[in-house]
Amino acid sequence: MSFTKREITTHLFECHCERCNHEWESVGQEPPRVCASCKSSGWNRPEGRRTLAQRLIMAPKIEQVRPAKPAETGNRAFRDKEGRLRH
Repeated sequence: MSFTKREITTHLFECHCERCNHEWESVGQEPPRVCASCKSSGWNRPEGRRTLAQRLIMAPKIEQVRPAKPAETGNRAFRDKEGRLRH
């Protein structure tokens, strides 16, 4: 059995969570992926960035006044009141 000598470098990271303001130190080769306190993966990004889902939830609601008539939707085929296919 033989052993090879390998050098491993570790770093000390002083971390500050932008979400919960928690401060901690982490030792490793890469910065931590989540906050040690709140477990947020966006601990090192400002809170101003939002995902598409968050932006859609916060967007003002648009009321639909009436459903669009088939003629207003473009050149698609539709069925009239009698069930006949129209273009």
